Amino acid sequence: MPRADRHGRIAELLERVGLQEEERTLAGRAGVTVLFVTHSAEEAVVLGSRVLVMAAGPGRVLAEPAVDLPREPDADVSALRASPEFARLRGRLTEIMRG
Repeated sequence: MPRADRHGRIAELLERVGLQEEERTLAGRAGVTVLFVTHSAEEAVVLGSRVLVMAAGPGRVLAEPAVDLPREPDADVSALRASPEFARLRGRLTEIMRG
Protein backbone atom coordinates (compact mmCIF):
# COMPACT_ATOMS: atom_id res chain seq x y z
CA MET A 1 0.00 0.00 0.00
CA PRO A 2 1.46 3.39 -0.95
CA ARG A 3 2.54 5.60 1.92
CA ALA A 4 -0.05 8.32 1.13
CA ASP A 5 -2.86 5.74 1.28
CA ARG A 6 -1.68 4.51 4.69
CA HIS A 7 -1.57 8.04 6.06
CA GLY A 8 -5.05 8.74 4.73
CA ARG A 9 -6.43 5.59 6.34
CA ILE A 10 -4.75 6.37 9.66
CA ALA A 11 -6.17 9.90 9.61
CA GLU A 12 -9.63 8.51 8.82
CA LEU A 13 -9.38 6.02 11.68
CA LEU A 14 -8.29 8.69 14.16
CA GLU A 15 -11.14 10.94 13.04
CA ARG A 16 -13.65 8.09 13.44
CA VAL A 17 -12.36 7.29 16.94
CA GLY A 18 -12.61 10.97 17.92
CA LEU A 19 -16.17 11.20 16.59
CA GLN A 20 -17.18 8.04 18.47
CA GLU A 21 -15.86 9.50 21.72
CA GLU A 22 -17.64 12.79 21.09
CA GLU A 23 -20.94 11.05 20.22
CA ARG A 24 -20.72 8.95 23.39
CA THR A 25 -20.00 11.99 25.57
CA LEU A 26 -22.72 14.20 24.06
CA ALA A 27 -25.44 11.54 24.23
CA GLY A 28 -24.51 10.73 27.83
CA ARG A 29 -24.51 14.36 28.95
CA ALA A 30 -27.81 15.08 27.18
CA GLY A 31 -29.39 11.95 28.68
CA VAL A 32 -30.88 10.90 25.36
CA THR A 33 -31.31 7.56 23.66
CA VAL A 34 -29.56 7.27 20.31
CA LEU A 35 -29.98 4.49 17.77
CA PHE A 36 -26.78 3.68 15.88
CA VAL A 37 -26.66 1.27 12.97
CA THR A 38 -23.18 -0.04 12.23
CA HIS A 39 -21.31 -2.98 10.73
CA SER A 40 -18.41 -2.44 13.15
CA ALA A 41 -18.22 -4.62 16.26
CA GLU A 42 -15.79 -2.15 17.82
CA GLU A 43 -18.09 0.81 17.20
CA ALA A 44 -21.03 -1.11 18.66
CA VAL A 45 -19.10 -1.83 21.87
CA VAL A 46 -17.83 1.77 22.20
CA LEU A 47 -21.20 3.42 21.58
CA GLY A 48 -23.74 0.86 22.71
CA SER A 49 -25.25 0.23 26.09
CA ARG A 50 -27.46 -2.28 24.31
CA VAL A 51 -26.39 -4.12 21.15
CA LEU A 52 -28.58 -6.16 18.84
CA VAL A 53 -26.95 -8.32 16.16
CA MET A 54 -29.34 -8.52 13.23
CA ALA A 55 -29.63 -11.33 10.68
CA ALA A 56 -29.37 -10.77 6.95
CA GLY A 57 -33.13 -11.33 6.70
CA PRO A 58 -35.02 -8.20 7.75
CA GLY A 59 -36.18 -7.82 11.31
CA ARG A 60 -34.52 -10.93 12.78
CA VAL A 61 -32.34 -10.56 15.88
CA LEU A 62 -29.55 -13.14 16.12
CA ALA A 63 -28.22 -12.11 19.52
CA GLU A 64 -28.31 -9.46 22.21
CA PRO A 65 -25.03 -9.83 24.11
CA ALA A 66 -24.78 -8.00 27.42
CA VAL A 67 -22.64 -4.85 27.28
CA ASP A 68 -21.52 -4.25 30.86
CA LEU A 69 -19.01 -1.46 30.38
CA PRO A 70 -18.78 1.98 32.02
CA ARG A 71 -21.31 4.34 30.43
CA GLU A 72 -20.40 7.60 32.16
CA PRO A 73 -20.25 10.44 29.59
CA ASP A 74 -16.72 11.38 30.66
CA ALA A 75 -15.35 7.83 30.92
CA ASP A 76 -11.82 7.32 29.56
CA VAL A 77 -12.64 5.70 26.22
CA SER A 78 -8.97 4.96 25.50
CA ALA A 79 -8.75 2.92 28.70
CA LEU A 80 -12.06 1.26 27.83
CA ARG A 81 -10.73 0.23 24.39
CA ALA A 82 -7.63 -1.26 26.06
CA SER A 83 -9.60 -3.32 28.60
CA PRO A 84 -9.89 -7.11 28.43
CA GLU A 85 -13.70 -6.84 28.68
CA PHE A 86 -13.80 -4.59 25.60
CA ALA A 87 -11.68 -7.08 23.63
CA ARG A 88 -13.90 -9.95 24.79
CA LEU A 89 -17.11 -8.18 23.73
CA ARG A 90 -15.66 -7.06 20.38
CA GLY A 91 -14.52 -10.63 19.72
CA ARG A 92 -17.91 -12.05 20.68
CA LEU A 93 -19.77 -9.63 18.38
CA THR A 94 -17.40 -10.40 15.51
CA GLU A 95 -17.92 -14.12 16.08
CA ILE A 96 -21.72 -13.74 16.01
CA MET A 97 -21.64 -11.57 12.86
CA ARG A 98 -19.48 -14.08 11.01
CA GLY A 99 -21.93 -16.84 11.88
